[in-house]
Amino acid sequence: MYTTLERLGRDGLLAHEVVSQSERPDKKVYVLTKAGRKELKEWLAAPSRLDLDLRNETFIKLMVARRLPDTDPLEIVASERRACFERLHEISLTRAQAEKDGEALSMRLLLDLAVLRLEAFLKWLDRCEEVLRKESQR
Repeated sequence: MYTTLERLGRDGLLAHEVVSQSERPDKKVYVLTKAGRKELKEWLAAPSRLDLDLRNETFIKLMVARRLPDTDPLEIVASERRACFERLHEISLTRAQAEKDGEALSMRLLLDLAVLRLEAFLKWLDRCEEVLRKESQR
């Protein structure tokens, strides 16, 4: 089984040299090859595949609950909304603390992504509730 570094070296994208250290074991120092820099540049320029996570567990619960006579899908929406608000609160506090502590930009941006995803999920739950209520009025 190749490690990622071995695979990159085998593919000609990465090279290394062994550097001697007096009080520690020798270490490998890796550097991108010309081909590796080209590949990296192409990867950075290409848009990422958006992960839509269409196998969402909440969605499955709602679809199953709609078919069961003794289950109210709106209760599932309410439960999921509460849990989402709790998680959003936790992440928002963590994000505020990260800002206060001067955490790295990378950490703050990841926390922003988490907040925005949770807000989008809450918006989707609102939409589910709206549609389910209309359906039940028929």
